[in-house]
Amino acid sequence: MQQNKIPQLTTWLVATLGFISILGPFGSDAYLPALPIMGNDLAHSPTAAQTTLTAFSIGLALGQLLMGTFSDAFGRRRLIILGPTVMGFASLLGAISQSIFTLFAACVLIGFSSSTGMVVGRAQISDLATGLTASRAFSQLGLFAGIGPIAGPLFGAVILGFADWRAIFIGLSIMAFILAALAIFQIPESLPKDKRQSANVVAIFKAASSIAKNRMYLQHAIILWCTVAIMFAYISSSPFIIQKILGFTPFNYTLVFGTNGVGIMIAGAVATAVAKKVSPRKVLGWGIGLQLSGAGILLGTWIMGTPSVWNILPALFLMVSAMGLMFGPATALGLTQVRERAGTALAIQGFVQFLIAGVMATLVGLAGPKEFWPLALIVSICSLVSLSFWIATKRTLAEAL
Repeated sequence: MQQNKIPQLTTWLVATLGFISILGPFGSDAYLPALPIMGNDLAHSPTAAQTTLTAFSIGLALGQLLMGTFSDAFGRRRLIILGPTVMGFASLLGAISQSIFTLFAACVLIGFSSSTGMVVGRAQISDLATGLTASRAFSQLGLFAGIGPIAGPLFGAVILGFADWRAIFIGLSIMAFILAALAIFQIPESLPKDKRQSANVVAIFKAASSIAKNRMYLQHAIILWCTVAIMFAYISSSPFIIQKILGFTPFNYTLVFGTNGVGIMIAGAVATAVAKKVSPRKVLGWGIGLQLSGAGILLGTWIMGTPSVWNILPALFLMVSAMGLMFGPATALGLTQVRERAGTALAIQGFVQFLIAGVMATLVGLAGPKEFWPLALIVSICSLVSLSFWIATKRTLAEAL
């Protein structure tokens, strides 16, 4: 493809962007089975190792804020190449860490660099598609989002079978460098120079302020923020709930985690399949309904004090699968009126959602490794907030037509 022409949004381009975009989720999921081991190995508690997920979230938040905005000013291609390259070196730093503080810093940098594929890749789709086509493409990215929960923990568990946790970070480094090379040869530039925005700080803040005041964008962003809060609360607490409360082995935990990832992929496939026939708002409503069902089961289990595989595992499956129905439609609807600043809009969205995610990853661990009530409360509250704003979007969409 020639770089001076706007490329087509092909299935191959979406797939390439999808693989690069999962570097962050795959990276954090890959070392989940090793969390209890990492804490002990670095002379800290398992809860201290859990804070590396918060570090990951901080990096993801800062990375999306900066890279999304920069991509509006400098273009998409070079940043998508830069992200995996930096992640490769940051992962090597994680592999040689001798203290929890060095590992914390490495995770911040891994999160920061891997966020580029997430935010800039979605901005590329917004450059090249609108409406139902964009919703379909974003839902296809949701299919790739399910690969992380499936392959990440399995990748980590397999490596732990013959090496220590440091080899997981070496594996992440190799993966990042391979995808950086793929980006060099396959990712085109989707934002021509004549459509780029000013890099002036004042202009950026004015644009960000205008975007944040757009009701359609803000309402759907809040739904996404709640969904990501649930995701990170689940990611952070699931090793302890499934291994400490339900008594599963690390390998069996990866099977459960992977099964939930399959749920995301199935839901994402459904969202993709119906994208040309069913409105994004209706698909989003389906996802919120599933999320509420999982929240209800989890909350009822806590209130009744009857945790078991027969109620906790189905609840986790429902609330995680729901995300496959929500990310694509919510993203497409939120960007409808702010496409000219898609990078900045996604930067704001990503920054806030991963700040919230970092807080959630810490909150669920405060009650200790054998309590699941913080997750039950977080899922229930966030699901109700999503429902409230989904109801409010009906009027907003009607006014926009």
